[in-house]
Amino acid sequence: MIIYILLFLALAIILSANHIDKTIIILIIALCLIITSFFIIMEFRKAIDRISKRSSKIEKMELRQLANFEKKYKEKRAQDIIQALDFNEKIIVNYLLTHNKYSYTNLIEKSIGMPTRNLRASLRSLREKGIISLEDKDEFVKVSLTKWFLEK
Repeated sequence: MIIYILLFLALAIILSANHIDKTIIILIIALCLIITSFFIIMEFRKAIDRISKRSSKIEKMELRQLANFEKKYKEKRAQDIIQALDFNEKIIVNYLLTHNKYSYTNLIEKSIGMPTRNLRASLRSLREKGIISLEDKDEFVKVSLTKWFLEK
């Protein structure tokens, strides 16, 4: 919008003063373009700052939730195992414990907002550690916590 206003002003100056030197007209147009590009850059910077603040707030909130979750969960073995997991694995285990100890990969992906590649890597790691089991159910993969993990 600012671009259109500045260009309109530049055109008005050009049309109203035919006797102005062409170099002055070019300078005015260049100045208008520089000013508008400055405003555009400032708007992009503000948008990037807003996005980074939101993502850091979300990450801090997730970390607090995980810390509270580890304290609430009673089984000693599970607490020890959860503390040894990385961030993404903790999120998945927390999700499964709060959703009847099983879910499907598509639901996990949508709920926690983890990219598919990271989710698959974390699920593979959890399966290798014996914490979860994976079952193919038609089009979806069912993810469940193992009995070994849930034992006291």
